[in-house]
Amino acid sequence: MNQEGESIPSNDTPCTQEACEASQASVPETVAPQEGTPQQDKGESTRGLYCKVSPKGGVSVYGLQRMPVTLYVEQWHRLLEFGDELRAFLGAHDAELKRKEK
Repeated sequence: MNQEGESIPSNDTPCTQEACEASQASVPETVAPQEGTPQQDKGESTRGLYCKVSPKGGVSVYGLQRMPVTLYVEQWHRLLEFGDELRAFLGAHDAELKRKEK
């Protein structure tokens, strides 16, 4: 629910960087599903990454791990701006990092 007590519907959108940025730019609004997006049951792991607006107004990314990763808009913007540094760090420490088997 938002501050006015209205229920905030949560639309599923495939989570490309552009889709996440679009949902972050309009957190009070909802982002309509893209054309051709398959509507699958919540329990299916074949769906990939997707975003929802959380009940508290944050952006939740589903499909990375068991629980969603939820941050507020400002946090997503900071994380996206940090992307180049994160990629450089991952490259520099590649030998030390473990991979999760699928």
